[in-house]
Amino acid sequence: FSFFFSSEGFSFSSFFLAIEAGAPKVPPLMYTTTLPEFPSAAAALAKLPAMVTLGWKGRLWRLPQLLLLALSALAAFLFMAAAVAVVRLIRWHIDTYWTWYTQHYWLPLAHRVAQDGQPVLKGVQHVLCEAYGPGPQRVLHILTPDQQPDDVLQDGGYRTSKQVHLTPETCQQDIPRHDPAQPALVYLHGGGFCAANSSVLLHSVTMFVRQGFTVYSVEYPRAPENVYPEAVVAVLQALAHLRTRRGVSSVTLLGDSAGGNLVAVATSLICNPHMMHDFITSNNLSRVLGHLEYPEIDLLICMYALLDRSSWLQRRLRSTALLIQLAGPWVVDFCLRLYNPDGHGTHATFLEPADSLTVFPRVLFVAGRRDPLLFSSLAAHHKLRTLGFDTHLRVFDAFHGYFGFPPTWISPYFRAQSEQTAQFLTQFLRAQKVQRRAGGHGPQAPLQQLPTSPVLLGSPMPTVSADGTMAGCATANPERAREEKSQEQQQAQSQKESSKLERIVTAAKETLADATIRSTAQQQQQPQQ
Repeated sequence: FSFFFSSEGFSFSSFFLAIEAGAPKVPPLMYTTTLPEFPSAAAALAKLPAMVTLGWKGRLWRLPQLLLLALSALAAFLFMAAAVAVVRLIRWHIDTYWTWYTQHYWLPLAHRVAQDGQPVLKGVQHVLCEAYGPGPQRVLHILTPDQQPDDVLQDGGYRTSKQVHLTPETCQQDIPRHDPAQPALVYLHGGGFCAANSSVLLHSVTMFVRQGFTVYSVEYPRAPENVYPEAVVAVLQALAHLRTRRGVSSVTLLGDSAGGNLVAVATSLICNPHMMHDFITSNNLSRVLGHLEYPEIDLLICMYALLDRSSWLQRRLRSTALLIQLAGPWVVDFCLRLYNPDGHGTHATFLEPADSLTVFPRVLFVAGRRDPLLFSSLAAHHKLRTLGFDTHLRVFDAFHGYFGFPPTWISPYFRAQSEQTAQFLTQFLRAQKVQRRAGGHGPQAPLQQLPTSPVLLGSPMPTVSADGTMAGCATANPERAREEKSQEQQQAQSQKESSKLERIVTAAKETLADATIRSTAQQQQQPQQ
């Protein structure tokens, strides 16, 4: 009940405090963006013993509070149950109809275009399915590059003869191992940890296949049936499967929304053994993860990712609609509650243990200016920048999830933003590929120089140096970060003093000019007198 009415600004916590204090009236409606802790059934039941032990006068006075607590707890329970039912209905619809529609009608047709404006399966040899663990939610969709021309029907309809396997029932066991000549890109889809799947978002990553990447799209267990740390464990198992079974030695990780958080968490665990040890011991996962080997992570790309718990709560964007401003934070918080109900997962979000990072690869954050989660990307970029890692941020004028929608479903303006994002990612990955072929440093290579322009708001692609700092994981250098911060402070102080001196000189020049004008006027007036 409070969860629902708090979006209109009603604070139930102040309402209960007013009743307990004997206030004569209910506090007025307050507009706030903070998420108050709404009462639950457990909180209401915990207060019952204290109410029963009171006298009849005390019970009579506490009766309104008891009724409100009972109603709010019941309404909160019914609201959460209804919300979970809606989430499961949406997910069932996506996993059944939309997956079938994607496999048979969306991917094979020529007029279905991807984010780069090309037919979805152009340049894609096959879409295969392989299981990396037990259960239907632990599968890999493998998209390999194709050098052969696509088939064109006589009626103008574009339908290829390629194999498209998306469902777990069509998983194969005899898929050839990874070709070392083709770089590997691992993609994790979004959906708030509880919705969407890999099949319906494959169209957004086929553009990387046309660039020469073998794309591995990972399906992982979703909430509310599978809560933290199931999704993180599944991602780690998928990466280990690529290393041991597929022969993948290095990967580029890409994730959007909730998938961006999962790839960031997995990267921090793989590149930092002490964090992996804490994760395994705190969650009792030694039998599951204690013996796994992982590929080297060359590059991490997080698109409009949910990377923390709080940066997006008490802030709002004027560029977004009022409905998104009100409902956006509540939807994100609801998804986090489904994914991490107790809120005690240290590695549930990327930024919680970020201070313990000592090794991290080059990372690119892509965000939308109309997305409430923009603040999460800004916070993560600032944190990694402070720690001395090679991090970049690019912000486009778009809403959350714009790159995952089919281009024909969105307006021409946001379609143009999606195409610009595709071009930018193409340039970024091409530069990364050239750097890798030139011979980059290993996973423990220190970062020699931070980028001079980390925040890219519509600016061109940053120049990539030839010192090999793009590949592998870069070790943080706190001393260099402190020195740079000191230098920045000195430069700011010198600029401040220079501007102050310029103002003094300007004021003196103006005073001297006024005095000269007055003296000239007086000299002209004396002969006339």
